[in-house]
Amino acid sequence: PIHTQLAGDYNANNALAALAVGKYFDIDTQTCIRGIESYTPGNNRSQITPTQRNILLVDAYNANPTSMQAALKSFASWTDPHKAVILGDMFELGDSSREEHRDIIRLLSEIAPECIWIVGKAFESALEGMQTPEHLRHFSSTADCAEFLKLHPLEGMTILVKGSRGMKLETLIEHL
Repeated sequence: PIHTQLAGDYNANNALAALAVGKYFDIDTQTCIRGIESYTPGNNRSQITPTQRNILLVDAYNANPTSMQAALKSFASWTDPHKAVILGDMFELGDSSREEHRDIIRLLSEIAPECIWIVGKAFESALEGMQTPEHLRHFSSTADCAEFLKLHPLEGMTILVKGSRGMKLETLIEHL
């Protein structure tokens, strides 16, 4: 068994890829395992960040439909009693942007975290005409979300924070 500091079961493939590269370069398996186990993410990728009020899973370096779905499905399997999701727009999706964002909203409805906050214009467009969970809240920008958090802080939650790099969702960490 390998115990990584990367959150999300989807990172198992990354650990296996690292082992395969180590094997290719004739690096001792135990040395590879120690390297994988000692890696601490610090770049807003699958990073568990405890704060004074919450536990955050920050994956705000990049987002696309596949990575967003994988993060949400993995997060849904966590047994924490109070979970929240803060998602930012996925960029560079072209003509499929609206439908891809709608698919994420549908998935959020299925996994039903206690609190759902979505941020950005693409999510706003996707919401048009959709039936959404009562506890879903939309913010036009990350700055708007930060202002709301200042007045209505989340506390005692495990929170997934995920979005495209351009959304700058990591700026919310100080308010969480």
